[in-house]
Amino acid sequence: MPNTAQELKEKFLRTLDNDNNTLLESLHILEELITKHRLQSQTEKDGILTEWMAARCDAMCLKIRMVEMQILCDTYHVESVQALKAVSENLQTAVHDHKAELHQVSQALTAYEAVGAGFDEMVSEYAKLRDEVENKRWALTELQQSLEDDG
Repeated sequence: MPNTAQELKEKFLRTLDNDNNTLLESLHILEELITKHRLQSQTEKDGILTEWMAARCDAMCLKIRMVEMQILCDTYHVESVQALKAVSENLQTAVHDHKAELHQVSQALTAYEAVGAGFDEMVSEYAKLRDEVENKRWALTELQQSLEDDG
């Protein structure tokens, strides 16, 4: 009989150990399932929240645009819009004219720079000769007036 009690005790301990291991494995599997479920549901919740926030943001943008349009409608009447269009067209024309003038001046400057330093000397000599011619004309005019006054 002692053998039987010993065998029963060992069998009970093996069964208890086996049941304990099974319970631990089951607990581990349950923890994994809960974690996986929680993460999956959190991802779904985040996706839904993101969609809701995007829709709310779009709605707010549309409301802001509506208020902006209402302000513009209240501020600018038909006559003032036409006047502003005319002013805008005049400004666009002026900008275009100034750009064309700037382009012409840039081309002239480029042509002048292409000629080089020798051109500067020629301009200086031309100015000097023009001044001399002007002085001689003045002297000639003065001389003619003197002759007329004497004669």
